[in-house]
Amino acid sequence: MDFLKNLLNSFSSFAVDLILKLVLAGIVLVVGIKLSKFFVKLLSKSRGMQKIDVTARGFITTTIKFALNAVVIFSAVAILGVPTASIIALIGSCGVAIGLALQGSLSNFAGGLMLLIFKPFDVDDYITTPDASGTVKSIGIFYTTLSTPDNVKVVIPNSVVSGSVISNTSAYETRRLSFAFTVAHTSDVDEVKAIMLSVIDSCNKILAIPEPSAVVSACKDNGVEITARCWVKSSDYWDVNYYINETIKEKFIEKGVSIPANKLDVNIINK
Repeated sequence: MDFLKNLLNSFSSFAVDLILKLVLAGIVLVVGIKLSKFFVKLLSKSRGMQKIDVTARGFITTTIKFALNAVVIFSAVAILGVPTASIIALIGSCGVAIGLALQGSLSNFAGGLMLLIFKPFDVDDYITTPDASGTVKSIGIFYTTLSTPDNVKVVIPNSVVSGSVISNTSAYETRRLSFAFTVAHTSDVDEVKAIMLSVIDSCNKILAIPEPSAVVSACKDNGVEITARCWVKSSDYWDVNYYINETIKEKFIEKGVSIPANKLDVNIINK
C-alpha cells in the first residue's frame, strides 16, 4: 500500500508539474508569436523601412519574423525541460546536409542578399550583363528578372548577376551620344563638322552643357572619320540617337558630302 501511495503521489506531482509547464509553454508560445507579429508589423510601417526597396523590405521582415519565432519556440521547448543543446545539434546537422544539397540555391540566395544590400541597380533600371540586357522587372531572393527590348522575359540566377560586370545605363540622369561618320579624304572637314553640329543644334532634346563638339577622330585608308558628341537625358537617348544619325545622313546627301565605301582591290596575274 505504501508503495502504491508513494507511486500515486509521485505521479500526481509529475502530472501537476507537467501541466504547469505545458500551460506556461503555451502562454509563452501564443504571446511570443503575437508579439513577434506586432513587432514585425510595426517595423514594416516605420519610416526607415519605407525608404528601403520593396523586395529588400519583404526579405528583411520575413527574416526577422522567422528569427523571433525561432526564439519563442526554443523558449517554450526549454520551459518543457527538453534539452535544447541536442535540438540545436540536430538542426545543425540537418543544416549541413541541406546546405550541401542546395549549394547552387544558397549561392543564389547569397547573391540576392548582396544585390539587396549594395543595390547596384533598382527595379525599372536598364542593365547589361554578359548574358542579357533589359529592364529590371524584379529582384528576387534567388533570381533577377529582366524584360528585353523585344519583350522577352529573362530570368538570371543572382549568383551570376552578383558575380558579373554589370552596366547600368539608368544609373545617371544624362548620357553621352557619339556619332562617327567616315567621309572622303577630299571632303572639307570644317564643313562636315559644321553640318553635324547644325543637326545636333536643331534637336531640342540635346543638352547645352556640356557643349556639343565635333572632332577628327581617325584617319583611315578609305577616308577621314569625324565624330560628333553631345549629351542628352537618359530617357531621350535612343530617340535622339536615331534622329541624329538619320538627319546627318540626309544632310550629307543634300550637301554632296561623299561617304566612301570600303574597297578591295583584286589584282589578277596571268602566268
